[in-house]
Amino acid sequence: MSNQREAGITAFLPVYNEEKRLKNVLECFQWCDEILLLDKGSVDDTVKIAKQYPNVTVLTKEHTEKYDSNEIEYFIKNCTTEWCMIVTASDLIHPKLARNMKELINNCNFEYDIVSVPYKPYFLGCCEKYSPWYTEHMNKIFRVSALNLNLNSVHAVLTPTSSRLYQIPFTDPKVAYYHLTHQSAESIIERNVRYWKGEASSSEPLSLINKIIIRTVLRFVFLRGGLFKGRQALALFYSFLSYYMMTYVCKWEYQNGKVESIYTALQKEIVDLWSKPK
Repeated sequence: MSNQREAGITAFLPVYNEEKRLKNVLECFQWCDEILLLDKGSVDDTVKIAKQYPNVTVLTKEHTEKYDSNEIEYFIKNCTTEWCMIVTASDLIHPKLARNMKELINNCNFEYDIVSVPYKPYFLGCCEKYSPWYTEHMNKIFRVSALNLNLNSVHAVLTPTSSRLYQIPFTDPKVAYYHLTHQSAESIIERNVRYWKGEASSSEPLSLINKIIIRTVLRFVFLRGGLFKGRQALALFYSFLSYYMMTYVCKWEYQNGKVESIYTALQKEIVDLWSKPK
């Protein structure tokens, strides 16, 4: 990727009908030099809200609610700054952490290419170690020149080419990058459907999905003791498993491609019998 970039950081925010959460995330990322907001055909006030913020540039994409790795390629092509990060409408950041991040990347002597930040992922209102989504740090800021694009993945599109990682220590439990996602079972289903549409056509093999499922079961049962943590732990575990199980089904259906034709043939066969003389 080109090194001819301006100093600073650009945040990429893909959205679809996010009028309820958008203001919160935009308020928290005013410290970024630019926010490239990619609207994917929202029919609510998403774009209207975004245009109220001076550091937001609104890009548009044809109507599509699915998660698409090509969006990240589109972002990188439009990113003009040295540093970048991907943000979702579920994200918030503590002001102290934002200032710390800004100071690091503005330091001309900062020799790292990746910045890992204290991370608090909430899923169904829970941020506990037994959660399958729990992690104490997350790589969030990247030097654009040290990135490769993996368009065959939904969750790992940006792949660092450098191992020079700086980890901001977790010194205060409140000073963190917050990911507040899936606040209800209904929202889990709605957003997972959008992910599954992207997962179906990705080139990641079915065997990889099996490995993730097996690894998750082993970690939850034996390493995190999730079976003894109560009903909330089981709800999180089942939700995580259901995502990857349905990912397998969607990918299998996409690769098989014969299911609909089988039904069509059977429908025609049976209906034709009704048109024949008795």
